[in-house]
Amino acid sequence: MKNLLLLIIILNVQYTFGQNVIEVEKPIIPIHHVKIFETLDTSLVKNIEVLEKKLKEANSNFEVYQIAKYLGYFYTINDQKEESIELWNSLNKLGIILPFRMSENPHPQYLSNYLNNDSFMKFIKFNEKLKNEASDSSKVEYFVNLPKDYNPQRKYPLIIVLHGRIGNFYATYTNWKSSVIRDSCISIYAKGKIIVGSFTHSFGSTGIGDIKEIYRQVAQKYPINNEQVILAGQSQGGNLSIKLACDSITASGLLLAFPVKPNDFDFEKAKEIKEKGVRVIMICGEKDYKFFEGQLELARLLDSAHVESRVFKYPELGHRFPDDFSEQIDRGIFYLIKREQ
Repeated sequence: MKNLLLLIIILNVQYTFGQNVIEVEKPIIPIHHVKIFETLDTSLVKNIEVLEKKLKEANSNFEVYQIAKYLGYFYTINDQKEESIELWNSLNKLGIILPFRMSENPHPQYLSNYLNNDSFMKFIKFNEKLKNEASDSSKVEYFVNLPKDYNPQRKYPLIIVLHGRIGNFYATYTNWKSSVIRDSCISIYAKGKIIVGSFTHSFGSTGIGDIKEIYRQVAQKYPINNEQVILAGQSQGGNLSIKLACDSITASGLLLAFPVKPNDFDFEKAKEIKEKGVRVIMICGEKDYKFFEGQLELARLLDSAHVESRVFKYPELGHRFPDDFSEQIDRGIFYLIKREQ
C-alpha cells in the first residue's frame, strides 16, 4: 500500500510539472537586430535617430521590444520623457510587457527620473496589469534545435542551455553559438515560468523541477545519448546547472559561463560531482567583481575533490562572454563528453 501511494505521488508530481512545461516550435530568431547596437556612438541625437528608424523597420514584437528598451533609455537621458512614455504605452497596446520594476530601487535605474510623473505611473499600473494577467497562464517553454543532417536512427549528445537570473531563449540561442552544437548535438533552450517582461523570464523556485521535466520529455521524444548529457548556463543559469548535476540529472559535464556559486555548494557536493564522473568547464572574468570570488571558491572545491575540470580566467573580462566563447564551447564539449582525454 505504501509503495502504491508513493507511486501515485510521483506520478502526480510528474503530471503537475508536465502541465506547466511545454515544447514550442523553434522561433524565428532575428539575430540581425544585434547589429543595430554596433552602430550607436556617443551622440544622443544620432542614436535616437538610428533607433527610431530601426523601430519602424522592425519585423517582430521581439525586435520592437529590444529596440524600445534602448530608445526609451536614450529618450530619458536626453530629457524626452514624454516621448519615452508614449513609446512604452505603444508597446503595451501591442500586448508587450516592459521589464520595469518600481520600488525604492527602480529597475532599470534611470526610471528614478519618473517617480513623480503621473503619466508614467499610469503606464506602470497598466504594465503591471498586463504582467499579472500573463503570469496567470504562464508556462515554462523550451525549444529543441536538431543537429545538421539529423538522423533519428542515431543517438546524439544533448546540451541544455539555461539563461541567467532573468533572460530568454532568444538570447541563449544567439549567444551560445557553436559549430559542434550546430553539427553534432541536440540542444535545448528554455525560458523560465516567471514573467519579468514579455521576453524576459526567470526560472524561480520551481526551476529544478521544471528542467527535470524538460529533460524527461526530451529523453522520451528524441534520440539522445544518456551518457553524453551536458548542462550549460550563464550566471544564475550556471548555478541552476550545478544544482541539477548534484541532485537531479545524470550529466557527463557542466559548461559554465561566469556562474554564480550555489550557497550550499561545499566539499561534500564537490565529492558528489566527482563520484558521478561529471567533468566541468568554467569560464570566468577577473573583473566580475560580484561573483569572481565565488567562482574561485567553486574551482578550489572542485580541485580539492579531484573533479576533472578546466577553469579559464580572463583578466579583463567582467560578467559577460569572452570574444572566443564559440571556440571555448567547441573545445569544452569535446572535453566534457570524454572524446578528448
